[in-house]
Amino acid sequence: MYKKACGVCSLVLGRRAGHGCKTGATELLFDQVSRALGVRRSKSGAKAVALFTAFCAVATPSLTTAQSAGICSAANVDAYLSQQTRATKIDKETFFEEAKSEFSIYKKPGLHFEGTDAIIDAWNADPRLSDERWLAYILATAYHETAFRMFPVREGLASSDERAIEILSRSKCCSNKTYWRVDSTTGRGYFGRGYVQLTWDYNYQRADKRFGVESETYDAGSYYWEPDNALDPDSSIKITYDGMIYGWFTGHCLLRHFQPNKKGDWKNARRVINGLDRASDIGAQAQQFMGIIEKASISDEDLERRLAEQRAKEQAEQIARERALIEAAAQGVTARLEAQQELVLEQAALIQRYGELLDQQTQVIAVLTEEIAEKGEEIERIYEANADLNLRITSLEEDITLERGRFTQVLETLRDEIATQRTQLAASEERVRLLLVEADARAAAAAASAQQEAEAARQRTQELEGQLVGLEAEQERLRNRSVWESIFGGEE
Repeated sequence: MYKKACGVCSLVLGRRAGHGCKTGATELLFDQVSRALGVRRSKSGAKAVALFTAFCAVATPSLTTAQSAGICSAANVDAYLSQQTRATKIDKETFFEEAKSEFSIYKKPGLHFEGTDAIIDAWNADPRLSDERWLAYILATAYHETAFRMFPVREGLASSDERAIEILSRSKCCSNKTYWRVDSTTGRGYFGRGYVQLTWDYNYQRADKRFGVESETYDAGSYYWEPDNALDPDSSIKITYDGMIYGWFTGHCLLRHFQPNKKGDWKNARRVINGLDRASDIGAQAQQFMGIIEKASISDEDLERRLAEQRAKEQAEQIARERALIEAAAQGVTARLEAQQELVLEQAALIQRYGELLDQQTQVIAVLTEEIAEKGEEIERIYEANADLNLRITSLEEDITLERGRFTQVLETLRDEIATQRTQLAASEERVRLLLVEADARAAAAAASAQQEAEAARQRTQELEGQLVGLEAEQERLRNRSVWESIFGGEE
């Protein structure tokens, strides 16, 4: 168990800057080691963390000794750099030409050229950076961490923060980790960004501290409050160089693994970024870059001379291009002059032709003038005839006007008579209507009177019929009486 714990502690210490035994183990570190050892976290977390810190301090004497030696302290790194001078620079033309045979991405155009160019420019600009193995490892790290893109990217090559969080939440390797989750204070996730995939909130805060940005309160230039600032190419270059040279990513710095006059530790140099993750592959890539750098590294004088030669070559090419342009322009001018001469000759021929046509037109005009004179006399005659005709038309128009006036008067008279007749007709119709109404009323009254008389006659008829029946009865009685008297000779 002791050996296993020591190995786990060493691995974690190599991966997490500022969370080693000497600076105080965090709960995150304890959780990682607890899971690796297969033990549960106790309820007394603070005591467990304290015991774990003490345990690591004893179990990893080599690491704590190296840290206490201060190899990667800012003061030590600054002291080392102040003693360094570099008389060479990287010739980018040679670098990219040699890189084509080692890395396929340099065989085609793209942003990787700009990213690599920026890393080399930053190196050439600082003469204190003398160990070219550092540059080789920086290039290899950027190559690996950007998934061979060689320009700042989000973790998972995501196009947005939301997409990065979605990818990490589904990832088998990272779904149970917390570094990428949205922070309750800033509302941002601290997943990998930039050339080296700057990760964890405390590393973004360290970047602020290193570059003099206040991170206690919101600042638009802060890496902690605005972590996407780490995607800016210039900012990402600064973070890459500063973090790897001064070792504030993990506690390991480039000087620790590439010391002067000593063989470079290409594998363990990976601890500058992330433990031993893909350490062998990245170390091999760094050595490939080292081979390219050795071929592209030249003295300042040679570089200046090469740049001067290149500028002279470019100027000569520019002069040649300008001369070619001038010659082409001269040829064009000559061709245009020749064309203009031909055009002048053609225009002279046309002018001569126009002169001939003008003579012909003059003759035609003379003939037409004579015809016009003749036509003019005829027009005068026609004009006189038209004048007489106009007088007659005027007289007719006056007659028509008079007749139209009389017709109008007659028409108005007829209209008045028609209006009068219509008025009389309307009055007659009204009288007829009234008479009809009166006749209807009389007819109705007569009908009612006739009905009453008929009813009276009917009643009288009924009365007469009654009387008739009485008379018939009386007659029958008298007849019977007469018979009786004749038979019996006396009254009944």
